[in-house]
Amino acid sequence: MEVHHHSHTARRKWTHYFWEFLMLFLAVTLGFFVENQREHYIEKQRAKEFAQSLTSDLKLDIINLTDMILVYDSVIKNTETFIQLVDSFPGGEVPGGTLYYYGNFVNMNYRMAFYTATIEQLKSSGSLRYFPLNLRNKISSYDQNIQEYNLRQGNEPVYNIETRKYYEKIFDQAVLKRFEKTGNADTLFKLSQTNFPLLMDDKLLLKQFANNCYGRKEAWRNRTKFMLIPIKKMAEDLVKLLAKEYHFK
Repeated sequence: MEVHHHSHTARRKWTHYFWEFLMLFLAVTLGFFVENQREHYIEKQRAKEFAQSLTSDLKLDIINLTDMILVYDSVIKNTETFIQLVDSFPGGEVPGGTLYYYGNFVNMNYRMAFYTATIEQLKSSGSLRYFPLNLRNKISSYDQNIQEYNLRQGNEPVYNIETRKYYEKIFDQAVLKRFEKTGNADTLFKLSQTNFPLLMDDKLLLKQFANNCYGRKEAWRNRTKFMLIPIKKMAEDLVKLLAKEYHFK
């Protein structure tokens, strides 16, 4: 009968376990490092995509802000002219059509539209963290100024109602439609020189309306000087910072 001898496995040295542990540790560490770098790369790419989208929005805002500033400058000047005309009316020197022309500027509703889709996405998704701290602060500040402006702008219909009360008492809607239907400068000038009658040419009522116009004019002037112009400057600075950070042309 054969006797089977059990073979004994040689005991491993402690250095063998050490190298196994070291290799496992290095593999895990390397994997963690690679994954971390991959996430960092993805975040940088996402930040660049958001930066491109935000830059496009800001450039559109700058165009609209430039236009709105010009509009307010024109409206303020025309409103000032209207107030001066009221002081010399009635008396025969000022045709009624001139009051219709200049008074119409006060009755319009001027609204500034901002392109905020990218900023809203950055806030809702938490992706604002992808940007460096200085850019995050600039973007947040820009957003806060937009919100404040929109809040002020939201009160415009309330002021329009008060202005409209005077407007409807003084001006004939049929005559106003003649001004509104024409976009020709020569025709507008001829209409402004026509002595259209006012519904009410009461001096006191006109003066009260002029006072209302003065308040609106000052509000528009302050809005332009202290909000629109600074917001435009912030948008322009942001575009430059984004271009520098992400190497846009």
